[in-house]
Amino acid sequence: MLKSLEDVFSIEGTVKAIQFNRIFNGEPLLSVTDTGVHNRTIDTWDSKKLIITPRKNKGVHRKFNFLEFVWIRVLADLQNIGVKNKVLKRTKRELFFHVDFKIMNRLVRMDKELVDGWPDSSDKEELLEIVKSGVKRKRASKQFNLFQLLVSKAIFSKEPVNLLIFSDGGWLPLFDDIGVFSTELKEKILYESHICISLTRIIREFFAHPKAGLIINELNLFTPVELKVLQIISSGEYNTIEVTLLDDNKRLLEKSAYSGLKLVDYLVEGNYKNIRLNAPGGMMVIVENTKISVS
Repeated sequence: MLKSLEDVFSIEGTVKAIQFNRIFNGEPLLSVTDTGVHNRTIDTWDSKKLIITPRKNKGVHRKFNFLEFVWIRVLADLQNIGVKNKVLKRTKRELFFHVDFKIMNRLVRMDKELVDGWPDSSDKEELLEIVKSGVKRKRASKQFNLFQLLVSKAIFSKEPVNLLIFSDGGWLPLFDDIGVFSTELKEKILYESHICISLTRIIREFFAHPKAGLIINELNLFTPVELKVLQIISSGEYNTIEVTLLDDNKRLLEKSAYSGLKLVDYLVEGNYKNIRLNAPGGMMVIVENTKISVS
């Protein structure tokens, strides 16, 4: 459905999808239990070829990498709403279509300063390998697909990232502004029935997951103190959370699943001055927002 990726995905977001490819498609560390979906349901999806990586050894407990985990959560939301497998097959086929390397190459080269600003690392080496000419480039480019670009945008963007699924299995991304779309696609969004899945919510729920540290420690999204707070939230070992917003208003959050997710929102969006987390035994963790720009 998308003819011009440049009009939808930012240069920075595309570069980050490449930079963190090893994390997204890395070693499978998340179990079936972590997904919150019954093993039998996942086996059914697997038999319908809806799972990204088919199960090869039935005698071993299966594990999923981060990208597979997010896709399973998307499938779970869609199934709960009642979307048929036939529709899901087309959606999966289009979402996991390999991104044209020429487009990615152009996007990356358009922001050379962004790439040059990265510290030397294996991620940077991988990116440089991808933008080189030759066989290696083509092999590396096959690792990237539209779903990975959407997940990357949902992680690193402060604006909500949604996935619209239409009755025929077609899909469109939805951000804050639909102005980037052609008139035809705008009319499709406005006048055709569709289901909206929030990738932002799926990913932020994962940030409050006990195993989130396996992934987010390498994303450079949070400070060490913020990571400590997320660890406490995922463990459930806290009583209340007091958030001082940028306008000095305060929000008191009692212990609940909602409070944990709301805290993740504050941390990701950076719209707070400080956070006080009161834990059992009188322990208090205080987070000062060091990312506030000084005018």
